[in-house]
Amino acid sequence: MDEVKDGILLIDKEPGEHSSGVVRKVKRLLKVKKVGHAGTLDPFASGLLIILVGKATCLSRFILAGSKLYRATLCLGVATDTLDLTGKVVRTIPVPRLEPATVEEKAKKFVGETWQIPPAFSAVKFRGKRAYSLARMGITPELQPRMIRVYSLKVLYSVGPVIEMEIKCSAGTYIRTLAADLAGELSSVGHLSSLRRIECTPFHVKNGINSRDLAASGAREKLKGAIIPMAHALPDMPAIEINKDLALSLRHGITPSIEELSLFGRDLVPGDGYLKILSHGNLTSIVRIYETDGYGKGKVSIERVFPSNNDAN
Repeated sequence: MDEVKDGILLIDKEPGEHSSGVVRKVKRLLKVKKVGHAGTLDPFASGLLIILVGKATCLSRFILAGSKLYRATLCLGVATDTLDLTGKVVRTIPVPRLEPATVEEKAKKFVGETWQIPPAFSAVKFRGKRAYSLARMGITPELQPRMIRVYSLKVLYSVGPVIEMEIKCSAGTYIRTLAADLAGELSSVGHLSSLRRIECTPFHVKNGINSRDLAASGAREKLKGAIIPMAHALPDMPAIEINKDLALSLRHGITPSIEELSLFGRDLVPGDGYLKILSHGNLTSIVRIYETDGYGKGKVSIERVFPSNNDAN
C-alpha cells in the first residue's frame, strides 16, 4: 500500500458530528497510527476542522495560535445550561424591543482584550477532569478566566430575538460565552442556535473537504491528495532551507547560533520569533529566536524537531 505523507487536512465538519469522530474516520481511511486535530468544534457547530496526520500532530500548538473567524446566530430570550441549542432550558424572559443600532453599539463593547471564563460545558480541565464531565454530574467547576482578544464583532442581522454575527477572535475564545454576555448587555438572556467556523488563519473552510464525503467511495484517495505537507502547514511562519550537516546537528539536539542560521539567506535578529527549518524541502525543525536581555543579545531555542529521511542522504 502506498505511503500516506505527514501533514494537515482541512475538513468542513457537519453539524451533529463530534470532532473526535471525524478524527477516527480519517484515521480509519488513511490507516495511519497518529491522527489528531487542532481546535475542537462543538458537536452542534459546523465549519473548519484542521486534522493533523502523522508527525504533523506535533504542529498543534503552532496552528492553534492563529486567529479564528466565526459566524454565529444568537437567540435571545432563552438561556440553556450549555449556552447552545443542545442544552436544557434554564431561563426564559421576554425579549425587549431592540433597534439594530442598539445591538451594534452593545456589540462594540466586546472588541479588544478582555478576561473570559470558559463555560462549564467545555473541554477545559479542572482538577484533572474535563469541565463538561463535572457539569453533567451537576457540579459547577470554578474555571479560571483567560485573556482573549476579539478583533472584530460585526452584526450581520438583527430582527426580534435573532442576531447573526461574524466574530474574528484569538484562539481560546468561547463564542457561546461571548454570545451569552452580549445577551446580558441587551437586558436579556440567550443561547447560540448556530455556529460555523470560517477560518483558522490562514486556512479557509472553502478549501475543506466536507465531512459527509468521508463516507463516499474514493474518500481515501481524496484525502491523500488533499494533505498539505508539513513544510506548508504553517505558511505564515518564515522559513529557511539549510544544508545536510546542520540538519543532522539539529536532529541530534545541537542548537545552532543566530549567526549560523543567518548564513542560509535570511538576516536574522534577536526577537524574530518562530522560524521553520527546512532541508531538501522537508520540515526538519521549528526554532525560536528570542532576545535574552534588553541590549540586543539573542539566542536560539529548538522548539520541535521533525526527523526527515532526506536529511541523511
